[in-house]
This record gives sequence, structure tokens and C-alpha cells, in this order.
Amino acid sequence: MKSFVRFILTGLLTSVLVFIILSMASKIFTPKWIDHDGNMMSYIIKGFYEEPKDSLDIIFAGNSDVYRGVDPLKLYKDYGITSYLHVSAGQRMHVAYYMLADAFNYQKPKVVVFNVDEIFFTHEASEGNYSKVFDNMRFSTTKIKAIFDENYPKTTLGRVSHLMPIFSYHSRYTELSKDDFKYAFINYYYPLKGMDLVTIAKEYTGSDYMKNTTDQIDIPEENLSYMNKIKELCDKNNAKLILIELPSADSWNYAKSMAITAYAKENN
Repeated sequence: MKSFVRFILTGLLTSVLVFIILSMASKIFTPKWIDHDGNMMSYIIKGFYEEPKDSLDIIFAGNSDVYRGVDPLKLYKDYGITSYLHVSAGQRMHVAYYMLADAFNYQKPKVVVFNVDEIFFTHEASEGNYSKVFDNMRFSTTKIKAIFDENYPKTTLGRVSHLMPIFSYHSRYTELSKDDFKYAFINYYYPLKGMDLVTIAKEYTGSDYMKNTTDQIDIPEENLSYMNKIKELCDKNNAKLILIELPSADSWNYAKSMAITAYAKENN
């Protein structure tokens, strides 16, 4: 009997040790998206969790247009409004929904401002853009639901690797640098509150992409279902939902704007 108990305890201790080793290795081997080439996504996602609990008045949601088009520091300086750009590069609607669901686990914002640019996207984002979110998201039931969502285009192994990234990134051992160790266990508090601040901008010189037209367009059914889920999520958490579209000449037009206007009116 004693040998059996010893066997069980040894197995449990070994399992715990292996889990700890794999977890630490995952932190080291996971790419560090900490510069503009990586869209600062490690800081943007992990930095959100470093905000004091229930301290944000507004959560901005949506794609990369937001982290280049909204300035939370100026909102606070001019109006005393606390906010964070809880957004991601190349975002798709199912990612937007689960990021917001995760955000409500830590914050009780009065307002959610959602940039609707992605609502008409029907093609998938790059694998890297999904990884930048899910590899950095804290472990939770929300994360599990997100990576096993039927609309997330990943294999079972690919989904599991978001829980233990070493399975995806073990081959990076030849390219590990000092930064991989330095940034594996740091505090990712992000004073820019989600901005990926750049100092170079060019004036738009293209055609009038918002020219008034009678063309009509429908919101894709799958995306509409997630938009409705976002609305329900905000209602459940007593947060007012505001829909915006930041200027985007290559992905927006008048017909899309009219479709969103109709949706906003129908859903108050």
C-alpha cells in the first residue's frame, strides 16, 4: 500500500515539475512582440492585465486602426477619462468578441467603443495575428472558449499550443536572444495604454472612398452573429456600446457606413 501511495505521489510531483518546466520554457520561447514590427502586441495584450481592477471608464475595441488613431493619454489629460485600447492587429470578429469578454473579467467600463472596420472582413487573418493575441492572453475559461471556437481556423494541436506555446515554438532554440530571456518574466505594464505610437504619417491623396452612393451591402452573417454577441455582452455588463469607424480608405466606403448606421439604429 505504501509503495502504491509513493508511486502516485511520485507521479503527481513529476507531472507538476514537467508542467512548471514547460510553462517557463513557453514564456522564453514565445516570440516577444515588443516593437513596432510586432505591433507592440505583447505590451498591448499583457499590459491590459496590469491596469488596476475596475479602473477604466472606456475600453476601446477593434483592430489596428484604433491603436494608431486613438490617444488615451490625451483623453485623460483633457477630460479625466481613463481608457485602454484593448485591440489587436488584423483582428477578426470572433477575436474581438472574446477579447472583450475577457476584458469584462477585469474591468467594469461605462462605455465600450468598438471600431467596426473588421465587420465586413470574410477572409482569415494571418496566423501570427492570432498568435499575438492568444499567446499573450491570460489563462481562463474565456481563453479556452476562444481558441476552441468553431470559427477559429486552427488544428487541435495549434489550439492546444496557445495554452502551452512551447509546442509551437520549440524550434526557435536556434534564434533565441537575450531579449527572449529578459522579457519572459517581466511586468508588462504599458504606460501608452494600448497605443502603438508612430511618428511618420503621409497625407491621403487617393479617391473619395466615402462618396455618396446608392450601393447596398449586408453585414456577413457570421460577423453579424458576433456583433450581436458583443452587444449582448455590453448590455449584460451595463456598458454603453458606441460604434465608430476610424478613417480607412482601403477597407471602408459609404455603403458599409450606411449598413452600420442601420444596425446602430436597430439596436439602440
